Amino acid sequence: MMLNYYRTDDASWTARPLLANAEEGESMHSLRGAFSETAYIYGEANIWARQHIATAAHKVFSLGLGLGYVEILSAAYATASKTKFSCVSFEALPELTHAIQAWLRGDANAGIVPYEIYEDILERASRQTGAASEAIRRELANALDQGDWIVRGALAPDTDFTDARNCHVIAFDAFSRKTTPELWSREFLDRFLAEVPASKCVLSTYACTGDLKRALRQANFNLQIRPGFAAKRDSTFATRA
Repeated sequence: MMLNYYRTDDASWTARPLLANAEEGESMHSLRGAFSETAYIYGEANIWARQHIATAAHKVFSLGLGLGYVEILSAAYATASKTKFSCVSFEALPELTHAIQAWLRGDANAGIVPYEIYEDILERASRQTGAASEAIRRELANALDQGDWIVRGALAPDTDFTDARNCHVIAFDAFSRKTTPELWSREFLDRFLAEVPASKCVLSTYACTGDLKRALRQANFNLQIRPGFAAKRDSTFATRA
């Protein structure tokens, strides 16, 4: 898989996959600001969890890994609050899983993602949370080595959620309904919300579909419809405490 990389409006990076017909696929992030979107949609979910859920480790569910924005920012919030980083990430492209692990090992030329992109995200996460960048990097590396951060393949309707249960922060970033319709179906969402969230948790996503709202209400979430990031109309922030 080949990726083309672009600076977004806040100067942070995003990527588009290069498809077999030489056209580009869907952008991984808003072109109005990749890091800014992550901080708005998923950073605030981390903040809410630390304000409302008392635990030594706020377990994060991340769909999908991509360039590691959610994971790096979540580890930064864990580092800043002196809690343990725990995460389960899903990623369809094994090249991206390999790339972030190569970065954490210090292998500058081992992955398809340029080293400086991860470094840029790390520095932004450090500024956002006040945690030292090297401490965030160590938190990520230690979590990976110790099995507190699990990186799995593509999420599918029949995925086994055994190691993804009891998550406190759910970053549901499943591309668009057009790209992955099976992950936005009511049947899948009902099963997902029955198996993955902890009793106290927060789910945040850039999306705001009818099936998602109905599934969240049925799963006893307090649903908040927030303005979307940049040009997007609405986003969903749902809590259960």
